[in-house]
Amino acid sequence: KSTSCSCQKNQKEGCCLHVTSSLLFLRGYLLEKKAKKTISKPRTFNTKTILDTISDQQMRQFIASYASADSKFSTALKVHFARQIPSEDIESKYKGILQKILKPIAGKKIYTIPAINYFIKNASELLEQAKDTFALENYIETSVILYALLDKAMHAYTRTKVENEKLEHFINQLYDEITLFFKSSIAPKLRQSFCSKLLEIFEKSNYPLDFLPNIIEDIFLKLGTKSEIKLAIEAINIKFELSRLDSERTVLFFLLLKTHDAIN
Repeated sequence: KSTSCSCQKNQKEGCCLHVTSSLLFLRGYLLEKKAKKTISKPRTFNTKTILDTISDQQMRQFIASYASADSKFSTALKVHFARQIPSEDIESKYKGILQKILKPIAGKKIYTIPAINYFIKNASELLEQAKDTFALENYIETSVILYALLDKAMHAYTRTKVENEKLEHFINQLYDEITLFFKSSIAPKLRQSFCSKLLEIFEKSNYPLDFLPNIIEDIFLKLGTKSEIKLAIEAINIKFELSRLDSERTVLFFLLLKTHDAIN
């Protein structure tokens, strides 16, 4: 764009200090106006801001320090990253995690409702990891997680004073996944091992025979082969011999009838 000035210097040379000063002022004004438009709002102090600002080393130090001071935070870390951390003994890994979530109790003690809810929350996340390993056809780890969860869930069920719908719902979800696992093309040795693990749970003295679904009826009778049902019969006989309660022996007797009918 053209410029003009009425001074003699501009008339003779086509440029003067008046024009130069005006252009410099205009340039400064336009730059200042642009800067005001681009100034961002102050950053909100929240979790995202912190994570965007601190270094990886600072985050590692914070997590390590907080985990050592807060057992629930430490457990949450282990649960969330359990599947991603390789281990030579995966059974001990998941058993150890579940022991931290719901510590064993003896005698006539029972678990509180908050303790059961805490277990369900973390166990549900582990169940999701079992679904992931199943989808990836990592059947060994799937079997370990499902067994560990069912063992702990049934223990929790027998140690609650009142019926807990959330716990019962979680156990039913577990049975759904175990059913899918049995229906899949898992190796015969792994299937045999998993059957043995399930029967170990059934043979425990505090296994609730009145709870449905039931290991014998809903797994072995519906999905088991004849040889697997024979293993179930052996487990029922052992439990029958050890039981001292007439009500339990009655239930076990009818289970024996059903299992014998299934293989005949």
